Parts: sequence; C-alpha cells; structure tokens
Amino acid sequence: MNTNSQPPFRLMSASLKLCKWLGLWHDANLDKPCWQTVFLILCLLFWYILPGYMYIVRGEKMLQDLLKPILEVFSMSVIVLRCLIHMINRQSVQECFADLQNAISKFKNSPYEDVQKILRHLLKSADYIVKFYVSIVFVQAGLYGFLSAALTTFKYCTSNEIIQLPSAVMDADYVLFGHTVNYWIWLPVTIVSLIIEYLMLGSISAQECLFWNLLHHISSLFKIVHLEIARLDQYKDPKQFKERLAFIVSIHEVCFRSARCMEKVLSPLLALWYCACIAQTCYLLFFISMVNDVVVVASMIFVLQYVVFLIFSFSMLGAELMEESARVSVAIYKTQWYNRMAAERRLLLFMKMRADRPVGITAVKFFYVNRSTFAEAMKSAFSFFTIMQQFYGDK
Repeated sequence: MNTNSQPPFRLMSASLKLCKWLGLWHDANLDKPCWQTVFLILCLLFWYILPGYMYIVRGEKMLQDLLKPILEVFSMSVIVLRCLIHMINRQSVQECFADLQNAISKFKNSPYEDVQKILRHLLKSADYIVKFYVSIVFVQAGLYGFLSAALTTFKYCTSNEIIQLPSAVMDADYVLFGHTVNYWIWLPVTIVSLIIEYLMLGSISAQECLFWNLLHHISSLFKIVHLEIARLDQYKDPKQFKERLAFIVSIHEVCFRSARCMEKVLSPLLALWYCACIAQTCYLLFFISMVNDVVVVASMIFVLQYVVFLIFSFSMLGAELMEESARVSVAIYKTQWYNRMAAERRLLLFMKMRADRPVGITAVKFFYVNRSTFAEAMKSAFSFFTIMQQFYGDK
C-alpha cells in the first residue's frame, strides 16, 4: 500500500473502469468471484455451448455444415476457460497492479526528462489501447452476428416470399423450440444472442487490455531501472550512492516480483491461446477454402485475424519484457562498479546475476513467448492446413 501523502500515479484508469464494469476487477472480496463473470460463464455455457453441441450431434449434416459450429463451440469453450482462469487469479493480478503503482509512483516527481517521458507515454498508451482496441473489436464483431441479423430482417420486411432464417449469431439447436422456424421467435433469440456476444467480447477485450498494459508497465519499469543505474556514477558521496542503490534494488525487486506474478497468471492462458491459435488458424483456413458464403467467410476472417493478433501481441510484449530486463545487466556492467566499496560491489554483482536470468512470460514453462515462437506457431498452423487440405482432396 502506498504511504505517500501525494496521490499515487494514475495507472491504467480506462482499463480498470472497463474491468470493474464487467466483473474482472473489484477492490473488495478479492477471494470471491464477481457476479458478472459468473453470469457470463453461465450464459456462454447454456446459450452458446450446449445448444451448439446439440446442433452438431442432432440430425444428419454434411461436413461443410458442421465446420462452422464445431469452431464456434471450441472458441466458446476456450473463452469460458479464460474467464475461469482470470477469476481464480484475480487476487494475484490486483496485487501485482498495486505493487506496480506503488513503484511507479515513486518516480512521479523525478527531475529527469527521460523518466518523465516514459511516465507520459504510460498515461497515454494505457487509455489509448483500451479505447482503440475495444472500439475495433466491437465494430468488427458486427460482421459476425449483427450484419447477418440485419440482412435477414431487411429481406423479411421487403420480400413477399418465405425466407430461410439463419441461426442467431452461432449455429445452435435449442431443442425446446426451433428458433429458425418463425421470425417472431427468431428475433428475440437473435437479440439475446447479440447481447451475450457483445458482453463476451467486452469481457475478453477488457482482460486482454489489462494484461497488455500490465506487461508494458513492467517493461517500462525495467527501463526506468536501467536509466537510474546508468546515472549511479553521478553520486560521488558514498552515503548518497548507497541510498540510491538501495532504492534501485528495491524497485528492481518489484519488477521481478511483478514479472513472476504475470508469468504465473499468463502461463496457462498462453499455452491455451497458442494451442487454440494453431488449431483455429489451421481450421479456419480449411473452412474458408471449403465454403463460398461471403457473409460466413467474412465472419470467419474476423475470428482468424483476432486469434492471430492475440498471440502476436503477447509475443511482442514478451519479447519487450525480455529485452528491457536484459538491458539492466548491461547498465550495471557499464557503471564504475570497480571503484565502489566491497559491500556495494557485491550488491551490484547480485543485481547483475539476477538481471542475467531470462525474464519473460512462458507457455506452462515449455517456451518463452516472443517473436520467434509466434513465427513457429504460424508455420505449424500452415503446415497442418496443407496436410488437411491434401487429405481432404485425396478423399
């Protein structure tokens, strides 16, 4: 907790507001799930996943008819797992945020322009990411559900012929009633489906923006540590040098503690996202090569670019975290550590040994997430797609 008399540095205000609205953040009852998250999980299970599964298993359908619902049920299941993992780790995420805010607030009145430039960048980028990304996701989401619903309603109002009603947002069989039989049943089902869709997109977008911002703030704090170490030689007075070094070591410890926390939270999510991205990219390319419906293909392209961008963004942030943490070691090496007292040299040496260890985010400890792993994931997806296409062509 920050004990300074001044207010703490304003950290990710837009991201926190969005997360609070959607139940991903709460200042009290950290060990209890928020009702919004539980409500969303139940909606996805009973309005999307189970009806989607029933659509797949009930009746005889061609392979082309099952490609889209199989992908949708898989995607919804991944989102439910994401919500559950976030709900379990919410306390750790909020504690990481508190640590970061306390550490960054100590540089709020820094006299150095390079530090102030980083702080101004954090203020602008955190809010910009949320507003821009959520807006883009919501607009593109219209291609998946809203566009199809609007076209169907237009045809129903302007045509004298009986039109074929599509499934609401995703292919589903509600068993108790057939929502594609009558327009006045189809319409409320579609409206409810669209509401749940946008609630789901808002929730996962808020989660992604929160994690992106936390990772970027940790990398920026490592960068500030690097800049502060580079200025250590300015302190000629041994007492001032010792005090400043102790301060930098404490901030460096916050960096490592925050990175470990994010590693713990993101490790299962990244493994899930990487596996899902490879499977979905391969599957979507195969699906697009099989189907000629323009609206359906457009909705699938939306899903494809989303899953690819998701792991690309975390790969870039993972690479940034590794690079900024490694620069701390270089900064220590470039100081005049050899002119300091033995105790101070020892402290600098321990700090350098810690900085020499890789700091990043992994997928359940199998590999560090960075640009090269993203490239490998894309290569694997295209290789599997080629095999699937050849196999289907032979059949």
